Amino acid sequence: MGVSSQPSLVPLSFEDSNKGPEVETMKAMMMMNKKSVKSRRRQGRIVMKRRARLMESSRRRAKKIERRVTKLKWLIPDGELVGLDGLFRKTAHYILTLQLRVRVMQIMVKMRRTPKITS
Repeated sequence: MGVSSQPSLVPLSFEDSNKGPEVETMKAMMMMNKKSVKSRRRQGRIVMKRRARLMESSRRRAKKIERRVTKLKWLIPDGELVGLDGLFRKTAHYILTLQLRVRVMQIMVKMRRTPKITS
């Protein structure tokens, strides 16, 4: 280990601040660091905006589903009294009941239209 020809402490004077390749590389590194901080901030903002959009879209979706379930509860008799799984069961049963009623009415109309055969 010998003695270095480079001084161990560099004097801080503003007169010599624009001289030397070390200063230029330091300035370049500082600029790159500033740019990377800015880009990280920008990326962070973009991520936050995406996250906010996703949260908003999921809230909108949940609101739509909630509106549809509320409307279904209003349409089905005694729909307000049951939970979601019970509501779907009641809905299926109600649809089958309505289909049966329609078939019965169609049969009644057919019977009414056909002429009676009297002997």
